Amino acid sequence: MRRIDRYVLHEKIASGGMASVYLGQMVEENGLLRTVAIKRLHPHVVEMSGALNMFRDEARLSARVRHRNIVTTLAAAQHGHELLLVMEYVHGVSLSFLESRVRDADSRIPLSMVSTILIDVLDGLQAAHDATDEEGEPLFIVHRDVSPQNVIVGDDGRSRVLDFGIAKAAVRLQTTREGRVKGKLRYMAPEQVLNQSVSPRTDVYAASVVLWELLTGQRLFDASSEGAIVAKVLEGVVIAPSRFSSAIGPELEALVLRGLSRDPDERFPSCGEMSSALRAVLPPAEPEAVAEYVREHAGNLLRDRAARIAQIEDAGADAGVPAVSSPVVSETAGTQTVHSPPAQTPLFEPPPAESKPKRGRTIAIVSVAVLGIVGISTFALRDRPVSRESNPPATAAASAPVLTASAPQAPPPHDPVPARTPDAEAPTAPAKAVPPPSALPPRMRPSASAAPRPERSPDCDPMFTIDANGIRRVKPECL
Repeated sequence: MRRIDRYVLHEKIASGGMASVYLGQMVEENGLLRTVAIKRLHPHVVEMSGALNMFRDEARLSARVRHRNIVTTLAAAQHGHELLLVMEYVHGVSLSFLESRVRDADSRIPLSMVSTILIDVLDGLQAAHDATDEEGEPLFIVHRDVSPQNVIVGDDGRSRVLDFGIAKAAVRLQTTREGRVKGKLRYMAPEQVLNQSVSPRTDVYAASVVLWELLTGQRLFDASSEGAIVAKVLEGVVIAPSRFSSAIGPELEALVLRGLSRDPDERFPSCGEMSSALRAVLPPAEPEAVAEYVREHAGNLLRDRAARIAQIEDAGADAGVPAVSSPVVSETAGTQTVHSPPAQTPLFEPPPAESKPKRGRTIAIVSVAVLGIVGISTFALRDRPVSRESNPPATAAASAPVLTASAPQAPPPHDPVPARTPDAEAPTAPAKAVPPPSALPPRMRPSASAAPRPERSPDCDPMFTIDANGIRRVKPECL
């Protein structure tokens, strides 16, 4: 078991040249664990130039195709040097695995079931070819890697296409380097081997190779080296499938040979048209029959995997949902979830969430403003000249408390202050003697360099005015 951010990778269920697929779990936004299939690129592939762009391509293209015959892409993530593509888990086996089991039993998949499987594959490919962007513009997706390894036959009897890792589309970020051929050679159309432009007819050709091999139980282009396989593909010599089975009628044979035409213009113009033609020539079996056939030949594997999934899910439920450091973006859902830690880079960046003001922050700002006003008032009162009818002793002046706005001190009994009201004009106080600097506290003595303070106007006693709301306001001329 391996934990990578919000994903848990368990045992490997498939492997290829570019990546391995693991049975895994994903922590969803609601905190629940979901069983998924996680495609993890091999370390040497991650280090290749353009690997990240190619991985992003697959995620974007897969997310744009939603069809019952396409494996749904749920999420994509880069976490450090790990590149993960999270897909729905389909309880089934690859078509290549099913082929090998049937071949080991010295048998062939029944023709009607071959028809069901290929119709599903063609319908899924057609959905990819018809995919559009958010504005409805066609994406011109071509899978370019249709093969038995990239088809999953579920225990529900439905087949699904997966792995758009080398799909070519008009919006691809990664451009194939000149002369570099990608895909499985024995299923490539001649124009793809020659690195010429591809089209939906390229996928028609690959699907026809798969159909030919399912009907005959043989390899169409079999050779000991890649060079020999390429030579056979370019030569375009195809043996009639009826030579391997008398059950293949002329109409079915003509359909297969048309799909395998070396000239793209002579093939079916679309996978949808080939699907309709195959349905008419070879009526498909019901999905239930295909499901039973899969369980017959791969039942032990599926039962073991189902038991393992139940064990994993029970263990996850007992242990509780693991903590998630950050969610990962889902193009499929149309929205992306924020935000990963520095080690993780989401492939699809979400729009920033709008920030809402917090009540605590507002209260703090108001409190600072109030304290500022109080501080100004305190400063003004502190610098106000001390006036008394008689000079107190210096020691008494030094120990006298300082007046503050928050704690005004009552005047002495011999200096009565008349009561003031907001509507009454303050009476003018008579001039009072100011004590000499030596009689003032040290902090209130003017410095030698300080300019003499002008005598205050009688209007500064009092220094406040009271407005209609009962709020004291310092007179500007008294500061």
